[in-house]
Amino acid sequence: MSQDEGLLKAAREGRDVYSSIAAIAFNTTYEECSEFFPEGTPIRHNENGELVACDKSICEKLADGCTDTNYAGKNRRAQAKSIVLGRQMPLYKVICAEKYVNPITQGCAA
Repeated sequence: MSQDEGLLKAAREGRDVYSSIAAIAFNTTYEECSEFFPEGTPIRHNENGELVACDKSICEKLADGCTDTNYAGKNRRAQAKSIVLGRQMPLYKVICAEKYVNPITQGCAA
């Protein structure tokens, strides 16, 4: 296990490690990278039908902390998790192909 103080602190506090990593990677708060909105967060549906945090004066309800999915946070958390577990390779621009490819799986036929 990593001996990173930030990750150890997150684990001691009962925080999700992947959300903590995502918060660092995306330079945002832990709450913005959580899969669910924290209990009491004012939320509403946006134009795409997804729940988003909002000002209390225009919110539809308060999040219950365990069923109101934070889709943007869930996506950030998933990206951090897949990188940490090695499931995702970034796309590189390979000069000889002039397009984005994964050089490990697709290579470059020059």
